[in-house]
Amino acid sequence: MRLYITLYIVLIFSLLSNAQESALDKIDDIESKSVLPLDLEPKISVGFGFFQPFGDVRNSSLFLANPFAFNVDVYRKVHKHVDLGFNFLSGNIVGNQNGPDSYLNFRSSINSGSIYATYNFGNFFSSTPKVHPYLSLGFGVFLFNNKGDLYDENGNRYHYWTDGTIRNVAENSPLAGSAIQIQRDYVFETDLRKQNLDGLGLYPQHAFSFPIGLGINYNLTDQLSMKLGTQLYLTTTNLLDNVSDVGVGDRQGSGANDKFMYHSFAVAYNFSKEAKKVDKKDFNFPNFIAANSLDSDGDGVPDNKDKCPLTIKGTKVDADGCPLPLDETKKDIAEKTTPELEYNIDFSSMDAPTTKKLTDELKKIPGVEIVEEKNGKITKLSTNDSEDLLALQKIATDLKLPVNNQPKITKVEDGKTQNLALKDIPQEHINQELQKVPSALVFDFDSKTPHKSLEKIITETKNIEGVEVVKNPLDNTTKILATTPQAVQAMEVAVKSEKLPATQQPKITKVENGVSKTIALQDLSKEKLSPINIAQKTPDVQKDAVETEYSIDFSSMDAPTTKKLTDELKKIPGVEIVEEKNGKITKLSTNDSEDLLALQKIATDLKLPVNNQPKITKVEDGKTQNLALKDIPQEHINQELQKVPSALVFDFDSKTPHKSLEKIITETKNIEGVEVVKNPLDNTTKILATTPQAVQAMEVAVNSEKLPTTQQPKIAKVENGVSKNI
Repeated sequence: MRLYITLYIVLIFSLLSNAQESALDKIDDIESKSVLPLDLEPKISVGFGFFQPFGDVRNSSLFLANPFAFNVDVYRKVHKHVDLGFNFLSGNIVGNQNGPDSYLNFRSSINSGSIYATYNFGNFFSSTPKVHPYLSLGFGVFLFNNKGDLYDENGNRYHYWTDGTIRNVAENSPLAGSAIQIQRDYVFETDLRKQNLDGLGLYPQHAFSFPIGLGINYNLTDQLSMKLGTQLYLTTTNLLDNVSDVGVGDRQGSGANDKFMYHSFAVAYNFSKEAKKVDKKDFNFPNFIAANSLDSDGDGVPDNKDKCPLTIKGTKVDADGCPLPLDETKKDIAEKTTPELEYNIDFSSMDAPTTKKLTDELKKIPGVEIVEEKNGKITKLSTNDSEDLLALQKIATDLKLPVNNQPKITKVEDGKTQNLALKDIPQEHINQELQKVPSALVFDFDSKTPHKSLEKIITETKNIEGVEVVKNPLDNTTKILATTPQAVQAMEVAVKSEKLPATQQPKITKVENGVSKTIALQDLSKEKLSPINIAQKTPDVQKDAVETEYSIDFSSMDAPTTKKLTDELKKIPGVEIVEEKNGKITKLSTNDSEDLLALQKIATDLKLPVNNQPKITKVEDGKTQNLALKDIPQEHINQELQKVPSALVFDFDSKTPHKSLEKIITETKNIEGVEVVKNPLDNTTKILATTPQAVQAMEVAVNSEKLPTTQQPKIAKVENGVSKNI
């Protein structure tokens, strides 16, 4: 590699120093009068090629095994022998080192932008030839994102044995005798930076580059030409392949920065129709800065500012070009589905001093816009948030405005117009909030409820999630909105603790999907809410949980297999030894279905035949049931469903593409209320969603994959033990 670089540098200086003096004199003479008849119109070339890595991971295969990349160049002449241009290059560079001392691999996405100068050796030719060599030098910046192929499609980690095979268990593992041979799937699924294999943390994935190019240009016509070339990229990073001198063992690399080559073929088009003579004063230096506005992924953030390049088309991004968090995505979805709503507030019929007092306060609120202003007086404001109307009502009430000196409020929703009075504002706000949830309870207190009791109820509940207090000072009423199970429970406790007579109790209305019904205070505990079609856990649910015990019998199994299983299982807290004979554990017990999942995983790894598997017995409320290993995931799901009033179960079978399923799991597994349960015995995966956030996350993740109907999961809603498909 050093030899190549040396040759390039020697070639540059030899070409520059050996340029014919007569030719230079001629150039100077012409330039003293005018610029040469240069081809000043821009040229664009589009090409494709492949990368060849030169780093710490030695590529055991031919470099042609690398996937195709593409490049786009925009350039034009600044001298008869020199072009100046901008290059954008994108593709994947792959390295696979298959022994004998180490087995490492990586695939790194490359997105590079660079400026360069090209020398065409024109001073060596009396006229422009059809075929001529060229040399280029440049400077650029590139982004990379290295990933590795560490697991097969079934989630088995690759272990490379000394006999040249790949197996699912390490060669020095106690379970090596049960190892099976697997094959690499060449799917680079693992983010190597996040693995932090060498303790480098989240190192930068951008670097500078110094491309040196050499190639041949063939002019087909005056407008069309072809290029065949190679570029060597010297970089300022040693982590392109995620291996450096910081690593140990087979991961210890050199301290030198990584390099790579790009071999390409391109077609160029010249937009000029003919060469023309241009005065020096008319010559404008090419504006290559404009090229920095390139936006490769179309997310609206230029590449030079995009911290998350190649974002999936249509994804909402922040100012750095990175996908918005789930709560922002949820907000955007809500905005798209919520009917268009606007409130117009007209002050034109009011006196100037009162108008000024009102508008001075209102225009401070974010989202309130000035619509009309006359002679320095604001005559119209608008907002789409009913909370701003509550602020308007409070200010107007404090000013004690008479009816003939109040603003006129008009609501425009989906093209329909409605006039609102100040006294209507609290109910309007409640109505808007009810549209955001499938069901809720409204507690309506009038002036008959003692003030002290009402304030106590408010104090005890106002900080509970899902409680909103809306007071109407114009008719001395208060409405409390409860949109979550916790809110309903808190309101029930607070109201009942006051022991109000029937005439002083609030009127309670349940609103579900736009339909209202009145319910009595004593019946409140019977009402169930399902915000976003799901309910939260409550302490009372867990009180009713039934006693469950699982007995695992190994007596019919051979001793070596029993020992392997029991040695692992007895490490788990909560797993108890029930029976032991002659130093051999014959029975274990547990009351946690998660321990059964651990049992299934170990048994699956050992590939136990049916006649050499443990017998599992479930005892629940005195009833006995036998379970097979394949039944364990569903049993675990059933147990989890008993802990919540309602939940959704997403059931994926083998028809769902593995890549799509893993992407869905990756995007949702860290969301509260999501649990992934895989069954390796029938290649199915169930994902349990027990919170509104979990349901929302699953909806976004599944919909984003755009799966055909046959590959979509079956979705079941389980509520109070009753299941229905949705």
